[in-house]
Amino acid sequence: IHYRKMIDRFEHELAIMRGRTKSMARGHHADLMSDRFHEMKGPASDNDFDDGDDAKNNNDNVITSQQMAQIRATKSKLQGQSSKWSTKATSANHSILALTTQIEHLRTHELNSYRTQIIALTNRLAQEQLNTQKFRDEFISTHKKGEGGIVPGGPGHALVQRKEIEQMESLDDYEDYVQRREDALWSKIDVLVEKYGKSSQREAEEWFGNGIHKVELDIEYPQFTVDLPPSSWPRVRGTFTLEMAPLDLMPIAVNLFLQQVHHKLWNGCSFVINAMHILQAGPHRYDESQTGKYDANVASLVDGFQNAKLDKMPFQEYHENYPHNTHTVGFAGRPGGPDFYINKIDNSENHGPGGQSHHDLHEEADPCFGRLVGGIEILKELNKIPVDGERGSLLLHSVVIVDSRVVISGRPEAKGRQVGNAGNGDGNQQRRQLLENGDGNNNRNPNGESARNENEQNNDQGSNRFQANRMPAMGPGRI
Repeated sequence: IHYRKMIDRFEHELAIMRGRTKSMARGHHADLMSDRFHEMKGPASDNDFDDGDDAKNNNDNVITSQQMAQIRATKSKLQGQSSKWSTKATSANHSILALTTQIEHLRTHELNSYRTQIIALTNRLAQEQLNTQKFRDEFISTHKKGEGGIVPGGPGHALVQRKEIEQMESLDDYEDYVQRREDALWSKIDVLVEKYGKSSQREAEEWFGNGIHKVELDIEYPQFTVDLPPSSWPRVRGTFTLEMAPLDLMPIAVNLFLQQVHHKLWNGCSFVINAMHILQAGPHRYDESQTGKYDANVASLVDGFQNAKLDKMPFQEYHENYPHNTHTVGFAGRPGGPDFYINKIDNSENHGPGGQSHHDLHEEADPCFGRLVGGIEILKELNKIPVDGERGSLLLHSVVIVDSRVVISGRPEAKGRQVGNAGNGDGNQQRRQLLENGDGNNNRNPNGESARNENEQNNDQGSNRFQANRMPAMGPGRI
């Protein structure tokens, strides 16, 4: 339609130009006849301009030289305009020809393609309308029947909700309804997260006090020795000291790790990955029969975490004031745990919010719950142990956690009982005793053995170090 209108406009202008050209041609012909007439008459004599009555009467019929000059100027101007319009007419003819060619191309080629696309879009739109109506009917039907428990609040509330749903007419109404329910759900989640955090903080303070909490991990590893192959390096022991994050920032992750260490769940586990950015440990065991091979999620290790309900984070707890800086400690996985890692570099972006885009909720972050404050020189020695770069930087020789303990500085020894907040009373002490000895439901010590009788007193550097019996396990695997 657009091209047709352009063609009509150009044809109209061309007709006007042709009419003007013919008019100018007739004017030019009249000028030529006038010039020939004067040439035949010859030059004017003096008698033609005498002051007689005849000359005076014929004065109006005589063309003066000034008028002739004006006529010639007008003629020249008209000839220029005629030439200009002739050029425009030629250009218009070329444009018309080009537009005609384009129109023909559109008719024979692109127009059919556009028609096919329009038909496909029309069919798709019709299908989407059917789907929309189907979803709308299902939405109303589900809410009317109260299926799936999505209409809370009892019959009265359900009746109000049903009436509201029946009055919905547009997609915006449904989106607004769903958005309000989603906002209400998130509000409840926020309340649960807050309560969970306070409960974890209270439990950690009851078990381990409200001071600065530290954890010591005794590890055994092959020490680099010049002129010897790695398989012949002597095995030595060293200690990693981890300082936990403040409980008011990361209460759930800190309490989980303290409980894991206190119940000796990390004893016998291994550091298995030593990449450029992290050193990671988990309930895995080095296979002595094969270099660089590990049994992943060993039964005797994993079961301890699972039976004690200390294997995973309930959600990805994170606080912006405790990011994944160099030498901080975080839980790996979604949800986090039980594997943890030491950040060898600043991983605040990679392991912070939005850094793990391959997870479904990529905006989440790994929980960061502590930092390495002792044993950095050991970390440097572990970097000398060969790794298998093609298999995720697996250590080719075993690095084992042989012992672990929670360290609470400045507290007196508490042989035979757990150290908690002063003034907690017999109730909290009995609760801790029940958790240690087992309550018959396999919650802490499924064997029903008293962990208190197995606790060992250690006065290293004037600190109390808690120890408890290990848990049973299940489920072998391979890395």
